[in-house]
Amino acid sequence: MQKYIVVICWSLSVLAALFVGQAINQPTDYNFEQNHQVQLPEKNEVKPDEVEHEKPQEKTSTPKVVVIEKTIKKVDVPVCVSSVIYDLSEVFGKSRYANYDNYQKKADTWEKIKTLDEEQLYEIYDQLEAESEKGVDWNVARILYSRMGQLDPGRAIAFAVSKKQGYAVNGVIASWSKDSPLEALDWIQNNKGSFSNSSQIDYSTLFNNVAKVDMNKALESLKDFDTGKQRNALRGILTTLESNEDFLKVIGDFEAFEDKGNKISSALYYWGQKSPKDALAFAQGIENENDRKNAERNVEISWMRANPEEAAQWIYENKDDKKGAVSTIVNNWDWRKSEGLYSWVQKQTDQGLKDSSNYNLINRYSYNNADIAKKALENIESEELRKKAVAQIYRSLRYKNQKAAAEFLNGRSEIPDEEKEKLISAKSYRKY
Repeated sequence: MQKYIVVICWSLSVLAALFVGQAINQPTDYNFEQNHQVQLPEKNEVKPDEVEHEKPQEKTSTPKVVVIEKTIKKVDVPVCVSSVIYDLSEVFGKSRYANYDNYQKKADTWEKIKTLDEEQLYEIYDQLEAESEKGVDWNVARILYSRMGQLDPGRAIAFAVSKKQGYAVNGVIASWSKDSPLEALDWIQNNKGSFSNSSQIDYSTLFNNVAKVDMNKALESLKDFDTGKQRNALRGILTTLESNEDFLKVIGDFEAFEDKGNKISSALYYWGQKSPKDALAFAQGIENENDRKNAERNVEISWMRANPEEAAQWIYENKDDKKGAVSTIVNNWDWRKSEGLYSWVQKQTDQGLKDSSNYNLINRYSYNNADIAKKALENIESEELRKKAVAQIYRSLRYKNQKAAAEFLNGRSEIPDEEKEKLISAKSYRKY
């Protein structure tokens, strides 16, 4: 009996040992990383591609515990040139149709570009240029030049000129003059020989920014440039003026210029947008007849474009030459307000002026607004002007839609059939 008891106990002990061994070797959810501090080697450098992992020991007859070899913390890796090139290609390269409207991608790419130094930017440009027979994509170049200009505008401009990319110069100067207008102006003055073409530099934006901080510097610097560049620069200066006193002061400074008449006339155009009656009063006091007429006309045109109804009433009532007044009104009425012009023309009581005004309206709108032109045609009584108007509308319609043009012409009785044939057989052309 005792012998059987010993056998049974021995069997149970063997089974218990096997059970414990299997339990020790089973995977566990116990997180050693969270519950034990692991001492990393002090002298070994951590490589970015090394990641935290667990490596179970091979099973043996003796149970082993799980050992964590290394714990790696995420580190910031500097942006590399190749990464930026890839992103630029993704947004603006072959796949730009898929990513061009991805503004988040654009913003992320710009943030990467901002971390690069000058040499890296130029390296990116050189690599992109070498990879394409057509050169660097315009959109990509614009982004690179924007950052180049922030770091060293002079170098960026010189680089753009060497690459014959004048469009980039405008962008650099515009952003530079916004942040440091006087510095940008000094650089342009010292390097103006490199920019013979006025379109290479946005002189209007440059001088606008300069005038906002130093009007005297802006006006004095005008003399350093030729007439074409002065014209663009002057536009930027004049758009900063607000009060009558501002305009009078600037006009007084124009006395030192040889073409003071033209500059005063330009100033009055912008003054006319702010205070037209005061500007006209000044213009009417100019002694030189040609300068006076040009100045008055500039104010009237400016006023017409800013407030056509008010300007038209004043011009018509205060001009002895009614035909000239109507011509000024019709030809300079705000283009977007065609219905207002049509209504004003039909209110004319002199039928001759009304006919010529409707004909001028048709000349302005027949191509872009055939409906308003057709309405105006019905208010012309002069047979001669009606024939001319029909021909004008037909030619404008034919350029866009020959079938519609033919239907219009065939439905008009003002022109004899033989003259219609001549119009139809005549070579098509675009008036505008």
